[in-house]
Amino acid sequence: MLVELLIVGVILSYLYGAGILDIHSGTSLAIAIALVLTAIAVGTILSQFFAGKLVDSIVGFNSWIPRKEAKTSRLAELEKAGVLADTLPLLERLAREAPRDVEISAKLAEEYLKKGLVEKYIAERTRIAETANLSREAVCSIYNRIADLELHAEHYDQALLYLRAIVTKYPDTSEAANAMKRIEIIVSKPADESSLSPNHE
Repeated sequence: MLVELLIVGVILSYLYGAGILDIHSGTSLAIAIALVLTAIAVGTILSQFFAGKLVDSIVGFNSWIPRKEAKTSRLAELEKAGVLADTLPLLERLAREAPRDVEISAKLAEEYLKKGLVEKYIAERTRIAETANLSREAVCSIYNRIADLELHAEHYDQALLYLRAIVTKYPDTSEAANAMKRIEIIVSKPADESSLSPNHE
């Protein structure tokens, strides 16, 4: 605060010396008082701010304040804790408790696929595509992946079912155009699997 008062003193000396302020004028006196009060207020605020910073750096008050942790999914928490066993029952229970959790559904479906349970994989991916609030790209990716699996098993009618669902659900889109091309290939060359199954995540 002393520094601010010294600065105000220098300013007032200049203003009075230059004749801008008149020592006998009430207006000039009011201006001088206003400058002094402003300097005191600014000095008080700055002193409290820097004093608080100094005390905190020495004592560490902020370390006592609970910090908000980033929210993580239930699946991520279980994986971090090491309690997510590589078993289907746990994932199936989690999926029942949170039926629209896209991450849990994807993990469950992949576990089905790893164990050769293709029909359950297809059922789970179809369920989440129809019930969760997924983007067009996500839904089409799921349907294309299922179509790939059906083609691999030579279930051409089922593959066509999912590809036609893309065309019906999202007409006039690039995904629908791509599905139509695949449909044409399946209808014309159902045995030529090498040209039917582009990679889909």
